[in-house]
Amino acid sequence: MEFDIHGVNIHVTEAIDDHVRSRVSHALNQYDRHIGQVRVVLKDQNGPRGGVDKGCDIEVRLLHLEPVLVKQEHADLYLAISSAADRVKVAVGRRLDKVKDKRD
Repeated sequence: MEFDIHGVNIHVTEAIDDHVRSRVSHALNQYDRHIGQVRVVLKDQNGPRGGVDKGCDIEVRLLHLEPVLVKQEHADLYLAISSAADRVKVAVGRRLDKVKDKRD
């Protein structure tokens, strides 16, 4: 699985990068053969002011299908990443099931 991880108004540390790769890889492992690339954009909207402003957008580019995009916000970046990974797993599963049902 190929990853592209970027930060907007946030420095992507090695620990954050490892967390993204670990959580998203684990969430999408069963769909690996259908995935071309995973793009993750991490954001901090308010900077030091805080609040529910940390964002994690995950775009999964599927082979021969439209991409799946999930956006998640939370006050804690690590929780935003984990929640987005859980949600993208469900979304990718639904997309692949829909295609499978059409073929059957």
